Amino acid sequence: MDASTVRVICFSKEGNVGACSGFVVGRGDYVVTNNHVLTAV
Repeated sequence: MDASTVRVICFSKEGNVGACSGFVVGRGDYVVTNNHVLTAV
């Protein structure tokens, strides 16, 4: 499995922006990150 680090930037409907890191797994179909990354925005 090929993995590489990526920056994750999330935009909410309310205009909030959050950023963190994650990594791509497999053939690039998925980005893995912590649960708090997407729920914090």
